[in-house]
Amino acid sequence: MSYPLTQEQLLNTTFGQISSVLPEGSATFLSRYLEHCLLEAGDVLWHEGDKSNCLAYILTGKLELLKATSFPGRPFVLGIFSSGSLVGEDSFLEEQSTHGTIQALEKTELLVLSRERFDTLSREQPELANQILKWLMNLLSARLHNTQGRLAAIF
Repeated sequence: MSYPLTQEQLLNTTFGQISSVLPEGSATFLSRYLEHCLLEAGDVLWHEGDKSNCLAYILTGKLELLKATSFPGRPFVLGIFSSGSLVGEDSFLEEQSTHGTIQALEKTELLVLSRERFDTLSREQPELANQILKWLMNLLSARLHNTQGRLAAIF
């Protein structure tokens, strides 16, 4: 495979979770709507409260999700996400402000789908957009189930 990879190659080789549930040939179409993004360690993808409405799929690297606390400059780490993880699905679906700050822990490569590009995709390929939404609902359901299990283990 030649480098740099095309959007389609990135989608097919490392975005397997979603490309595996899409109809044949959809990955090529979807790749037109994705933006390739590179972050250096310490770079912030978005701050808590920003009007960010995009999904970010981590190709390589690590991101941390930080939540502000009542102690200025001492955020709580809600999670660390690495290759194969998706962040931003909550604000993407809700079209509301972000619930935390996403910061790169190391050099990180992402594929990003903005809500605006998704809306265009929805008009052009409603079946494909529906498949993506179903995939996001399954992902959120799995995360909620995992969180409930972790909370039950504490109590």
